[in-house]
Amino acid sequence: MATGRRTREITFNINDRGRTFTGVARTNVDIQTWIDLINSPQTQEMIATGSMLGYYGHQVRVLFGLDVPETAFVGGKQISISPAVRTIEMKCDQDGNLTHRQEFLDTPEGNQAMRNYKAKIGGFSAANDYKKINNIIYPTISYGMDYVLQQNYVQNTGDGMLDSVAGSIVRQEMETSLLAMYDSIYSTNFAAHIADENLMRAINAENALLEDRAKRAETLRLHAENRNAMLDSALCPTLSFDDYMNQAKEGVKLLDSVKQPDTAEKEVSQPVANPTGWFNFF
Repeated sequence: MATGRRTREITFNINDRGRTFTGVARTNVDIQTWIDLINSPQTQEMIATGSMLGYYGHQVRVLFGLDVPETAFVGGKQISISPAVRTIEMKCDQDGNLTHRQEFLDTPEGNQAMRNYKAKIGGFSAANDYKKINNIIYPTISYGMDYVLQQNYVQNTGDGMLDSVAGSIVRQEMETSLLAMYDSIYSTNFAAHIADENLMRAINAENALLEDRAKRAETLRLHAENRNAMLDSALCPTLSFDDYMNQAKEGVKLLDSVKQPDTAEKEVSQPVANPTGWFNFF
């Protein structure tokens, strides 16, 4: 199963290119040497350490060798060269069934390769150094897989042995092609970046508008609640006529029960005469 930027397991047989009239025949490749190289400790260590990198197209390897530099001058212009893919698994059984998985790197070249892969355009192509003895090719070093538009092995990989390209005219054409390819890759990625930014701006603007509408709705709701509360507190309670009359009667009864103040004249006591006529003074 493919996960994120990683491919599913891809299997093809190195004895069968899946082509009859196109591509480069590999009948002169020593298959057992190739199988042993894939399964060798050196190759597996490169994979385990994440060091087996591939590029978008074979052009950079043709121009600068299998071990690609990070920067190079092409057509008098300095360019930065980033890998596109990384081999994360690779093995081969004795029948020549090669199985591998690749990870598309988050680089302009990797993003371009992943877009083509999802659109089923192109495929992977093995990049191996080799020695030739009596016209027989013996692979010596595995440099992983590049992503190419026309793979030699239809089922997955391509022109595994990169034959040298000679001649100044050929090299000039290769450099022109490489520059055009990189300009296209960076233009496509820049356009995708701008499109993503515009989409995020639109999403943020929409979210801000929705948030503002929600705040306005909440404010209106609170204002309505406050207004209703004020109106309720201003209303006087209403009574029916019978209730009003009953309250009046109760008021009269209450007044009648109040005791009036005593207005009777108080008796004035008269002095008592001293029968003896004597007064004691002390």
